[in-house]
Amino acid sequence: MNHACRQKGIPKRRSLKKICQSSAKLAEAIAHARAISDRTKAALAAAKARGTKLGNPIGAAALASKGNKEAVSAVHANADKFAATIEPIIASIRASGINSANAIANALNAQGVVTARGKLWTARAVMNVEARLG
Repeated sequence: MNHACRQKGIPKRRSLKKICQSSAKLAEAIAHARAISDRTKAALAAAKARGTKLGNPIGAAALASKGNKEAVSAVHANADKFAATIEPIIASIRASGINSANAIANALNAQGVVTARGKLWTARAVMNVEARLG
């Protein structure tokens, strides 16, 4: 036992009981991960059966007929177009004395303005739009 353990890098003092406990914990963790995977797959299948649309609502399905370069160009064009529509709103917020990205996001949310994906604004989203605008 000692010789085989040393060859496998197991310290001499480590008992067989501890090795077995570690193996049992590993097996338990693997079983737990598989159970989570099975539950997730079942939940997604049930949602799909109910008719819930899964995935990105703006996603690649609309761009599937185009090649990758054209699809990327279309995504960029849509982002530029959206940023241009938001620019005057952000400019008016800045003109009122609100300058931080977080405060601008809060102001946009208070006005009911949503992001291109219909979500609430975050400071990062505001900074991304401003970076796109130059």
